[in-house]
Amino acid sequence: MKRVTIKDIAKLLQIAPSTVSRALADHPDISSQTKKSVKALAEELDYKPNHLAVNFRKKHSGLIALILPEIQMFFFPQVIKGLEGVIRQKGFSLIVLHSNNSLALEQENIDLCLQYPVDGVILSLTIETENLDHLDPLLKSEVPIVLYDRILPSQLVSTLTIDDQGAAFQAVNLLIEKGHKRIIGLFGDENLYISKERLKGFHKAMEAHQLPAEQEWIINAKPFSDISKQLGAILKTTPRPTAIFAMSDELLIGIHSVLVQLRLKIMKDVSIVSISEGDIPNLSYPKITHLHHSGYEVGIKAGEMLIKMIQTTPTQQLHHQITPRLVSLDSV
Repeated sequence: MKRVTIKDIAKLLQIAPSTVSRALADHPDISSQTKKSVKALAEELDYKPNHLAVNFRKKHSGLIALILPEIQMFFFPQVIKGLEGVIRQKGFSLIVLHSNNSLALEQENIDLCLQYPVDGVILSLTIETENLDHLDPLLKSEVPIVLYDRILPSQLVSTLTIDDQGAAFQAVNLLIEKGHKRIIGLFGDENLYISKERLKGFHKAMEAHQLPAEQEWIINAKPFSDISKQLGAILKTTPRPTAIFAMSDELLIGIHSVLVQLRLKIMKDVSIVSISEGDIPNLSYPKITHLHHSGYEVGIKAGEMLIKMIQTTPTQQLHHQITPRLVSLDSV
């Protein structure tokens, strides 16, 4: 059956569609009898209001778009959970778009956001994104944008990150203070701004203690790449590294199988500190000391920032850093 419309109800009751619309909205100019007849027929026909059409007339779609660079089990699911809770309280609905780490798909998703149109966009960039030129159509249409996690610095759009350099510095500094001098660094794709910032923090911590950062002990991993061969080769060197810093949960998972193969034990043979959403460190044995980077907290903050921008005219760009919390467990 086709969807029942206001025009269908109006035709059956032989009244104007505008009368039906006002009756459903309890407009005071409509008699109680007419309201009763309209609502009874609407319920009988299972009429559902077309909120998109209503919001279009109001120049307000009620939609917020979240654009993810990849679908994976870490971090982003918690971002969605935190974000959706905030925006639903404010009367918005969430649509999730996936770029699959492709700039072309990211551009297509931007076009979709303009076609709907959405009231705001929350975006984490792909590994192929080198500038923000493709966001110009959104900016010209005055659609608020919040870049989060994977960002490029900009004064034209709002940004939300953790203190990436500071988190990496704190993690590596902790290892050094515990006596470790030979430290492996595991980082994401070298083209990502987030990887560059965390690598800077790694180097700053080593330099602060006048320790050399062995270039061959720094691994940059592509998305979904297997780091086991590189990591295994480094852990076989003499003298062997005694500690590992991992900048993300994906990289943290890759460590375990290598240690098992080499019969190395966490803490006894190799200490580990990571930046993590928190689940993987607590599922490991021993549990992994980490800088807690909460996707849930990021989702909440991104939603609050975007709603504030939607409600502000003219839109003011916001820039916020979340300070991750050190969770000391059993791996150092």
